[in-house]
Amino acid sequence: MTVRQLARDEWHPFLEELTRTVRGRQTRVEIGSADLGGQRLVENVPLLGLSYDTRGDMIEIEFEAIGHRVAAPTALFVDQMPNGVTGIEILGGDDVRTILRLKEPLLLTESVAGG
Repeated sequence: MTVRQLARDEWHPFLEELTRTVRGRQTRVEIGSADLGGQRLVENVPLLGLSYDTRGDMIEIEFEAIGHRVAAPTALFVDQMPNGVTGIEILGGDDVRTILRLKEPLLLTESVAGG
């Protein structure tokens, strides 16, 4: 597995491409920090999409029944295998990590996936 940190100017195009490709796929999302420990937010819930609001400096993750926001994100990492993206990790300004895992690897275009 390769873990790659995206530059901030890559966040918006990457999340747009991910949203076009991932819609409806089963995901698991966990959040964690030194204070919180690890907690599962959702399991086996269809993902509708992700977006980065540059004005509000927020990444939003939308599922069928729930949404999750990461305020003031400081880093975005992509977990990638040869057969596609397997997850992303977002570090929020509050040092809480949001980890999104896909049940099946997701192939993205070369220009967006960076691989």
